[in-house]
Amino acid sequence: MRRNNKNNGKPPRGKARESTLFAGTALTVAGTGLCGVLVQDARLVPMPLWLSITVCVLLTAAGIALIVLSFVKPRPFDADELRQLANTPKGMDKEARRIRTLMFAAAGITAAWSILQIAAGGIRYGWSSAEFRDWCTSVTWGFVVAVIFLVGGLVGRTIHPLPRDDERETLIKLKAEAATSRIMAFICLAAEMLMLTASFAFEDMRLMYVGIGFLAAYIIHILVTLFAKRHYDNRM
Repeated sequence: MRRNNKNNGKPPRGKARESTLFAGTALTVAGTGLCGVLVQDARLVPMPLWLSITVCVLLTAAGIALIVLSFVKPRPFDADELRQLANTPKGMDKEARRIRTLMFAAAGITAAWSILQIAAGGIRYGWSSAEFRDWCTSVTWGFVVAVIFLVGGLVGRTIHPLPRDDERETLIKLKAEAATSRIMAFICLAAEMLMLTASFAFEDMRLMYVGIGFLAAYIIHILVTLFAKRHYDNRM
């Protein structure tokens, strides 16, 4: 196999265990989110402060440990996947590298933006003020997004591109995308009706604006679908 030569005769290490990676990402987001809540107002968490900090640290540490474990002990490729890797076109391999580069670039840009936001908040509000702590709480989510982009780039290193799909795989994807499109359209329309009803029941204009947002998403979905159908009808 050509890929084996690049690894000194050894087979590819495999790809990250997706279930472990997903669980680690969820725990990391939960831990960092709880940290943000504690920084903003510890009274929002109905636990003693020492216990809240302990839970926050344990969640974050467990999430990072699971993410690292998913790469340290990856799932090995089976025979079919090894054959697919051997026949992978170079163009697709270049595309995978380009996507990884974009992921890492997005992670770096997001992290840099978060650091600049923190510096701007410190200069504007003062480094020890309560307003600055609230500002940092909102900026914390920027670092969470940066971690997600970083994980996406790392996943790209372990999940190798596969050859083009056959007709059956293409048909499955088309049917799945069509079903997903119908389900999302139904969810947006139902959520819009629910939010408008709730806005009248509770006399809250904010709920009405949320419902209008769902309605706008539904209308945009319909318009994009119509333009896409006309485009492919003329091109194919």
